Amino acid sequence: MELALWMAMGASPWQGMDADVAAEAVVQATPDQVTAALSDLPRAAALFSEDCLGRWSFGVPSQGQGAMARVSYTPHWMNRRLTLTVSALEAGKRVDWDHAGDKGFVTRFTVTPSGGGSKVSLLTPLNGPPWPFAKLYQVHIKTAWEACYIDALRRLDGP
Repeated sequence: MELALWMAMGASPWQGMDADVAAEAVVQATPDQVTAALSDLPRAAALFSEDCLGRWSFGVPSQGQGAMARVSYTPHWMNRRLTLTVSALEAGKRVDWDHAGDKGFVTRFTVTPSGGGSKVSLLTPLNGPPWPFAKLYQVHIKTAWEACYIDALRRLDGP
């Protein structure tokens, strides 16, 4: 019986799947406007739905490289409260958000000119969760997280 359980765990189709969270959008904002918005954490917070990234509290500074905030990531069943720091800022090109701690991660926003606006690509490289959580992560949490990011990137065109 125990052998059958171990074989079933090893045969899970969800194990080994790409766990990285990625999103992309083309917006009318210029590359400089995009990186300015993403490195100004109170402005960036307004891009996200409260049921995705919420309970923001901002540190000093709250803008530019070194800006800090506490934020709760809550897409689907995920609930992770982390300290976020703008660890890299290249105006018009890139913004990195580094989330501290043993459950932290880095989110990189890459911006390139596109027509009169910008193409914004976001990548959060992650290690996938172990069985039995891999299916829940791949089917529900990752999907909700990517939808959250796509929605936020599209809001870069808003007021």
